[in-house]
Amino acid sequence: MGENLKKTTAERALESTKRDQTNIDQKREREGIQRQQHDGIFWHLSKWWIQRQAKKEIARKSTSDVC
Repeated sequence: MGENLKKTTAERALESTKRDQTNIDQKREREGIQRQQHDGIFWHLSKWWIQRQAKKEIARKSTSDVC
């Protein structure tokens, strides 16, 4: 019976390890998705900022041409 109990304990430890690994994998997947979303937001903000600066530059040049 003691041997059977040890086996059960070992099996529980294995199941716990598998569960921990699954949790780690899920966490990494979520972090990867968040990182992709962050990169996408950063790209859109960068694009917006460049367009904004270009519009300011065009407006500045057109007003200096009028004067």
